[in-house]
Amino acid sequence: MKLQYSFIAVSLALAGCGGSSGSDSAAAPTYDVAGTIRSQGSLLDTPVCIDLNQNFACDSNEPSAKSDNTGHFTLTSTDKNILNSTILAEVDAGSSKTLRIATPGQGLASGNSINAVTTLIAGLVIDGKTVAEADEIVKAQVAGAGVSLTDSVMSDPMVNDLNNLEQNTIALLTEMKVEEMTQGVPLVAKKLSYENKSLVSDSLSPAETSAFTQELSLVAAQTSGSNDTGAVLHFADGASDVADVQSDFPGQDAEYGFDKERRRQVSVF
Repeated sequence: MKLQYSFIAVSLALAGCGGSSGSDSAAAPTYDVAGTIRSQGSLLDTPVCIDLNQNFACDSNEPSAKSDNTGHFTLTSTDKNILNSTILAEVDAGSSKTLRIATPGQGLASGNSINAVTTLIAGLVIDGKTVAEADEIVKAQVAGAGVSLTDSVMSDPMVNDLNNLEQNTIALLTEMKVEEMTQGVPLVAKKLSYENKSLVSDSLSPAETSAFTQELSLVAAQTSGSNDTGAVLHFADGASDVADVQSDFPGQDAEYGFDKERRRQVSVF
């Protein structure tokens, strides 16, 4: 009986030693976000990331991957927030230029599409709108240009009726500086026209694209950083040095702080 007890005791001791591995913490779950870049040109090894800080650039601390030659990508992270965060692609546009296109996070693990049209929606979301609100803003302007969509913009951003808008937006995005996109993209999305030409139904010439981009650059510069720079006049559609507040280009420098007071003083004299 004594030998049997010893055998049982040794067995229990060995089992206790072997059981320590069960105390190890389980590996953190991972989350995938997959989709396709819908753009022209070679897409192999195009950088794609979750733009956590919403600066339209893939930073080193953000979840990232590279697409295959069809534009398909999969991003993986232990942070579940990637499902509802902006997805950004940095497409090589040639001539040392980068086309930065994005799509808002919609809680989708797969089926995300990125093109220039979805970038307009993403820009409005970064500007504070919900995806549904942003979609309605763009859809209403598309309808105003005579194009009636049967569903939401995000449901089919590649529909043929949006081809003009896609091409015009690609041209603008390619010319934009990355540091101007956070302000510039929502400005485009809120007013899909330039010089009485609709981005939905008309085609901007290279000269018009360049002029529009320059105007966006000036407005973006005014709405970032310090607002008290001495500017007392406004930029408008196709013009500059305009005294009146421009509803199509809100948030300009002359509407804030000491600049607003200076503008009032100038108007008195």
